[in-house]
Amino acid sequence: TFSHMSSSNGLTFLKTRVSELDLSTLPITSMSSSWKIQSNSSLFSIKLPNTLTQISASYLLKDNTALRYVDLSNTQLAAIYDYMFQSCSVLETVKLPTTCTAINKYAFNSAGVNSFDFCNVTTIGQNAFQSTKFTTVELPSTLTSIGKQAFSYSYSLTDVVVNCPLTSDAQQLFYYCTVLVNATMNTTYIPTGCFQGCRSLVNVYLPSTPPTLASSSAFPTSNTGFKLHIPAGTLSAYSSATNWSALTSYFVEDSPLS
Repeated sequence: TFSHMSSSNGLTFLKTRVSELDLSTLPITSMSSSWKIQSNSSLFSIKLPNTLTQISASYLLKDNTALRYVDLSNTQLAAIYDYMFQSCSVLETVKLPTTCTAINKYAFNSAGVNSFDFCNVTTIGQNAFQSTKFTTVELPSTLTSIGKQAFSYSYSLTDVVVNCPLTSDAQQLFYYCTVLVNATMNTTYIPTGCFQGCRSLVNVYLPSTPPTLASSSAFPTSNTGFKLHIPAGTLSAYSSATNWSALTSYFVEDSPLS
């Protein structure tokens, strides 16, 4: 049992053969850098303490290469912390608590996640989902902040739908997602290098009001068959909008977005 531990104590599980770890009943609220649950090649599932509100230990669950299931749903965490699941290469399911509003930088870098319920998340940090195994991503309107290269180098990603506001912080959002084919951009801003290196991208669907476009180089226009799909009757607006005017030869008036 771990019931004697307090928030000031730590615990190390490093290169063990533990397959399941249930810490849900530990009466602690914080995990500091003295906690290390890393590089366990047999660890399949883990539950963190129900009373947990904060993790200040970067890389807390790094390199657990057999980890598939993590239940955080009964914790009180406000964020998934920096590098928390980095290189958990077969990770499939992470159940978030309703209190979680942020996915911090590199939180799932090189992790195996291929789907994600953004639930109450409003903030995604830079490189948070870099090199993951998503095939599709739909970003809900409830997201308010996304960092640089948040979904970069996702080599399985074929379709994206962006329904949330973007800012310049989200530059190179889908950088080198090399099998990405279709992107629906229901947003008001498209950042620099948004689709840089997306050598399979051929269809970008756009709304009736031209989003602010940081640079015409946001799109890989040299891709064979590349098209920018805009709603019927909006060609004049796009053709006169800053940076869009350089892309008129790629417009097709058939976007289903309003």
